[in-house]
Amino acid sequence: MKKFWNFLLGFIAIASFSYAIYQGQFKSNKPKLIFDILSNTEVLSINEDINNLQILFNGDTLDSNKEKLYILIIRIKNVGNNDVKEVDYYTGSPFGFKILKGSIVEIPNIIDASNNFLLDNAKVNSEGNKVELKPIPINENQYLTVKVLVISNSKNIPEVKPIGMVSGIDGDFQVLRTFLDDDAEKEFDNELLRQQIIIFSISAFLMLLIFIIYKLNKFLRKKKRKNKLAKFEIYNKTKINSRHKIYFFTVFIVYGKLVLFFLNGILQNKTERKMLLELYDLRNRGKNIGFIVLEDIDSKNENLKITFKTIDYLIEEGLANISNNDLIINTDILIFLEELSKFSNSKKVNKLS
Repeated sequence: MKKFWNFLLGFIAIASFSYAIYQGQFKSNKPKLIFDILSNTEVLSINEDINNLQILFNGDTLDSNKEKLYILIIRIKNVGNNDVKEVDYYTGSPFGFKILKGSIVEIPNIIDASNNFLLDNAKVNSEGNKVELKPIPINENQYLTVKVLVISNSKNIPEVKPIGMVSGIDGDFQVLRTFLDDDAEKEFDNELLRQQIIIFSISAFLMLLIFIIYKLNKFLRKKKRKNKLAKFEIYNKTKINSRHKIYFFTVFIVYGKLVLFFLNGILQNKTERKMLLELYDLRNRGKNIGFIVLEDIDSKNENLKITFKTIDYLIEEGLANISNNDLIINTDILIFLEELSKFSNSKKVNKLS
């Protein structure tokens, strides 16, 4: 359980760090204007031929000319991460949109905005099939909505093409068609998915990199310990069975010198050995009756875990026994463990006492 929580906390930390990297490096701090066609509605739709029916607009008969009248509702919104300022508009080219496959028949007007400032100050006019918007600040997440009345050939549906240029916005303005297929929601979902993919990729890369560094470091530390043990074999004069040497060498290689220090310190000291035996006995009795005692003592502390395992090994090998509430250990084993502990911390062989 402890390893699970360590992993979870580590993952959260890496994910948070990845998100910070994404925010700082990948998420552009730029404005982004979209033209969202909220509605493209035919004013009057008759699906059957009706004798003597005429549809007039400004005195012209639409049905005889095979034309239809449409109302387009277009929302211009800043969905980026920065504001559009008045000075950002390129004055050499008017900002707004063209109507394709149709003709504007009335001056467009602003029918809605995200705040009163835009509603009161935004101005539009039309020239031919162009709708031009007076340069006006559009802050992040703010919008204004334009209504346009268009006549189009009965076989065509009017389309919108943005015009102009705004500083900080790369490429063409995006056109969404909410009235057709919920493009706005799809765009949001795609952007969210893109963010999640980037964050996941960064997190996966960092976790892989950390894992590789951890494994490499672990490998190099073990290699260093093995090299040290090869030197120790030359200078060690204690005569013990090679199988017993391998056991303590393995403890050092796998767990390092700190665990070895703990093991040596507690086994060399009679007072600490007696205290250790009380925990050792409690742990064994708990295992014998089938439940965990003191929340599984040896799983909570790696030093104790290796120490208990070593006691089990020494007793099984006949190198130690429990007598008068003390653990009596073979003298050669204690001498060997003392020398190995000192040697593991020495930087030069001549420091070995």
